Amino acid sequence: MSPIQAANALEVCTKNDPASTKVDRKSGSSAIWCFLLSIPGVVLLLLFVVASPGRVSDFAGFLVGAKLLGTARIYDVVANLACQKALVGESNPGVIFVRLPFWAFAMKPFLQLPYDHALFLWRVLLGAILITCAAISGQNRRYFFLALSWSVAAAGSVHTGNDAPVVLFFMLISLTFWRKERPVLAGAALGLCLAKFHFLIFLPLLLFRRECRQELKGFLLAAAGLMAVNFVVQPDWLRLYWQALHLPQKNMNPWAAFMPNIYSTFFWTGHPGIAVALGALIVLALLWPICRRVPFDFAMPLCIFGALLASPHTNYLDGILAIPAILGASSRFPQVRPLGIFLLSPVVGLLSFLGPPTIGPAIILVASLTLLGVTLRFTSGRGEYIRVTPCLAKEARRA
Repeated sequence: MSPIQAANALEVCTKNDPASTKVDRKSGSSAIWCFLLSIPGVVLLLLFVVASPGRVSDFAGFLVGAKLLGTARIYDVVANLACQKALVGESNPGVIFVRLPFWAFAMKPFLQLPYDHALFLWRVLLGAILITCAAISGQNRRYFFLALSWSVAAAGSVHTGNDAPVVLFFMLISLTFWRKERPVLAGAALGLCLAKFHFLIFLPLLLFRRECRQELKGFLLAAAGLMAVNFVVQPDWLRLYWQALHLPQKNMNPWAAFMPNIYSTFFWTGHPGIAVALGALIVLALLWPICRRVPFDFAMPLCIFGALLASPHTNYLDGILAIPAILGASSRFPQVRPLGIFLLSPVVGLLSFLGPPTIGPAIILVASLTLLGVTLRFTSGRGEYIRVTPCLAKEARRA
C-alpha cells in the first residue's frame, strides 16, 4: 500500500456533518497520518536533491537567457552553450533557453550572485513556494502536502531549478482568489502562468464561457502585461522565438521518448505529431462537456491536466501541475481515487524519469485519460457540481 493510499483510507466524506465529533476525530487522525507518512518521503527527496549529479540545470539555462537578453542570440544554441561553459564550467546541448523573454528578465537579479549562491537561493525559494502551495491548496491540503512530499517531480524541480513550482503557485493563487469571489484577480493570477503557455491551451473552453467573463478579463490583462514586457526587453522577440520553436530535437526535447504525454507514447512511430493532433481532439472532447458542468476551481486544473497530456513538450517535472486536478477529482468522486493514488505515487515520477521509453509514458497516458473519462461520466450525473460562479459553488458545498 502506498503512503497516499494509507492516508486516503482515513479520509472522511465531505458530505458528513462537520459539527460531528466523530468526523473531527477522524479528520484529525487523517492529518496526523498524512504528516507522519510524508516524513520519509521528504527525507528521500532531499537525499535525491543533494545526491543528483549535473551542474547544467534548468536554472543555469534561465541565467543564460538572462545574460543573453536583449541580444539577437538569446535562443542561439552556440551562444547558449558558450554561456553555460562560462557560467558553470561545462555545457549541455539539451538545456537551451526557450522561455519567453519576460522570464529571462525576471531571472536577471540572480546574475548579481556567484552561480552556486544563486542556485542555492533559487532552490530555497522553490522549496518555500512548494510549502506555500500545500498551505493554500484548500480542503485537500493534507493530501496535497503528502503528494508533494513523495513527488519525484517536486524533488526534481527543486534540484534542477525548474519553474514548474512557480506555475503551480500561480495556479493555486488563482483558485484562492476565485474562492474568495475575486474573479478578476483569479484570472490575472492564471495569466501569470504564461511562462508555460503550452499548458494553457485548453483554458478557452472555460474562460470563453459567459459566466467566466471576469476571469477572462483578468487573464487577458495579465497576459497583455507580460507580452508588453517581452517587447520592452526584447523588441524582436517574435521572430527570434519562432526560430527557437524550430530548434533541433536534441536541443528542444532531448528526452522525447520519456515524456508523460501523447507525443512520447507515439514517438516510436516516427510521426508523433499526427498522434498529438488526434490525441488533443480526444482530450478536447473530454474537457469540453466537463468545463460546461463544473465550477472554475475544478475545471481550470482539469484543463491544465489535459494540456499536460496533449502538449508535445511535457517533462516529468511538470507532473506537479497535475496535483490540483487529481486531488479535485479524487475528493469529489471516490470512483477515481485508485487512479488518483497511482498518478500521485512515486511510480509515475519514476516511469517518466527512468522509463522504459514509450511504455512508461503510455501507462501514464492511459491512466490520465481514464481519469478524465470517469470524471466526465460522473459530472454528467451530479447536479450539485454544475456550477460556474463562486457564490453558487459555496452554496453547493453548504448544501
